[in-house]
Amino acid sequence: PRTYVGGLIGLMVAPVLRAKLVYHNEGFYPDEQVDGGVWKAGSPQHRAAKNLERKMYSRADGIIALSRRAKREIEGMSGVESKQTPVIVVPSCVDLDRFQMRRAAKAPDGTLRLVYIGSVGGRYELDKAARLVKAALENGVGVHLSVISGSERGMIDCILRGVGLPEGAWSVDSVPHRQIPGRLAGHDAGLFF
Repeated sequence: PRTYVGGLIGLMVAPVLRAKLVYHNEGFYPDEQVDGGVWKAGSPQHRAAKNLERKMYSRADGIIALSRRAKREIEGMSGVESKQTPVIVVPSCVDLDRFQMRRAAKAPDGTLRLVYIGSVGGRYELDKAARLVKAALENGVGVHLSVISGSERGMIDCILRGVGLPEGAWSVDSVPHRQIPGRLAGHDAGLFF
């Protein structure tokens, strides 16, 4: 199973089906809930979720992680370590042939070109990126924020205006997946909160 909830389902179903449990970790959900401000560290919800997480890892017959760092953390868990559960890394779904590191040509006027890409709302805090851009502008830094998102345009505009970001300091677009590498290459750095 993939993701925390899928892992919990697999934890219950695998023994009934007498099947192997291979857990595909996409993050450390209980801690992500704390980082996102949904739960407090050490709260009953956090402790219960951490306990279930430990059970998932200790009972898994194999584990897939998204990074070498996650693999090291998982392999250090007592249940995984004692059982010597195999942990492999399958990197996030980035096609490295399409997303190659290229240095963007500088903007003719020296403007720092920042990009925010992805969803907006909930845990995806575009407002924080907008506040950073606004602070840079207020400190005399020439900066432009491009927002590339499939989220509703009106909501994005509302967030950017609500932060007080001047109209000319940002743009919003939605592009097909195949155009994303080229669009990213036209920026100096990405922002994501």
